[in-house]
Amino acid sequence: MVRRMTVAYHDRRTLALVAVLALVACGTPTGKAPRASEPTPARKLIELEATRLVYTDPQGRLRWELKARGLSVDRTDQVSASSPQGHLVAEDGTQVQVRADEAVYLRGSGTVQLSGRVTVRAATDRWMSAEKVLYEPQRDRLLASGRVRMRVGEWMVQAHHLEAEPGLRRARFQGSVRLWRGEATL
Repeated sequence: MVRRMTVAYHDRRTLALVAVLALVACGTPTGKAPRASEPTPARKLIELEATRLVYTDPQGRLRWELKARGLSVDRTDQVSASSPQGHLVAEDGTQVQVRADEAVYLRGSGTVQLSGRVTVRAATDRWMSAEKVLYEPQRDRLLASGRVRMRVGEWMVQAHHLEAEPGLRRARFQGSVRLWRGEATL
């Protein structure tokens, strides 16, 4: 049975409580505690299915929310999410939709890195896609790299790198920038 859980990952105690509850709920058929060998740093510490990641800043404002097929937490406090989708919230409250193959969040930083086929949709005619997108809520910016494409109205831009605010109203492109007028879809 898969249970849906909502966990704010900026609170270390919440993560510990989730781990304890997961271990207690699973139990062992013999009643004896399983003997664990020393795990390597790369092994997953906790793995959850059908979950939601939420990050709020120190002022308590929602900055991003992702739903994922599954989550794993390693011993370096790195949270990995598979097939995440959700939204980012800019400093001015603007919400943009995001989707990716994977997301990685280093607990406590607020920064989330999306990778794979990443799309950020601010409006019907204002979107971008890339191989990697880093969202830094503290600086209210997106950093994208790898086959970056952005559409604004009738215009398309292609480049190697992009730096923009989450609403994609202001952007700076670098590396083999190409601009054209025409149709393109996500």
